[in-house]
Amino acid sequence: DRNLYRSERDVVRLVAIMPGGGAGTVRVTRDGELYMERKVEVTGGLCVESLAMLPPGRFEAQLVVAEAPLGSPP
Repeated sequence: DRNLYRSERDVVRLVAIMPGGGAGTVRVTRDGELYMERKVEVTGGLCVESLAMLPPGRFEAQLVVAEAPLGSPP
């Protein structure tokens, strides 16, 4: 939320839920372009990743497993 998030100052936490766990990649786009990818290990079905120093922009995040995106960003 732009009214709450202060770019380049606040930390954003992403929660990935995958029953059964396993390895995956968190893919983050900024203004429709790939911004970053980070490999994650989902343990116990849950993983929390922190992102800091994000510049202004519209961000979307998605969990990718075996090159297949899970779900759709809202």
